[in-house]
Amino acid sequence: MLLQQILALKLLGLPLAEIKSCLKHGPNGLEAVLVQQHAMMEEKRKQLNAIVSAIEHAMRKLQSGEADWDIIVGVIEVMKMEQNTEWVKKYFTEEQMATMQELGAQSYSEEAAKKMAGWPAWTEADQEKASAQWKHIGDESERLAAVNADPGGAEAQALARLKSELLGAFTKGDQDIKQGLQQFWQNHNALPKSKQPLAKVPGAPSGPGADFLNKAMEIYDKAN
Repeated sequence: MLLQQILALKLLGLPLAEIKSCLKHGPNGLEAVLVQQHAMMEEKRKQLNAIVSAIEHAMRKLQSGEADWDIIVGVIEVMKMEQNTEWVKKYFTEEQMATMQELGAQSYSEEAAKKMAGWPAWTEADQEKASAQWKHIGDESERLAAVNADPGGAEAQALARLKSELLGAFTKGDQDIKQGLQQFWQNHNALPKSKQPLAKVPGAPSGPGADFLNKAMEIYDKAN
């Protein structure tokens, strides 16, 4: 019986530590685990449904005599797109991803959302590069704040320029997307701290470092 319980919990994707905890506390402790696994399975089902729909569309086109390589390429693109989103789960929980999707829907206009939908998929390599750059900005902001540096000084303004360039690279200079991004952060920061999916991004400045960077950005924006 114990072996069956262990195997059942392993099939649910639980690590050994959680399996031990569940066996210790009995089935009453399984509700939270099942809720989490249900959310994960729902996400996987959405991904599979998207791929199945693309394949069915291709099959209908082929059966009607509309053979075209673009149809097959479309199926491949859908599969690649779904695969490219898997890496995000290494950084965010299902709940955090759902919150970010909701914030995006609230923040970006329909026009901005259409523009962004046409962009190449954001890859894990893109994320790693961006994370390293933002970590540098966060570390330098905290260092400069700690030594009471001048927000209008050369080092601070170089840091502000780097942040401005990173934001510009993300928005591609599009005013609609820039406004949407600003609204996203306003909506994000209005959430309780415990519900903010990006509150604990590695390297993000906080406290004095964040205040220092904000002052440096104000000076930079006025000058440019």
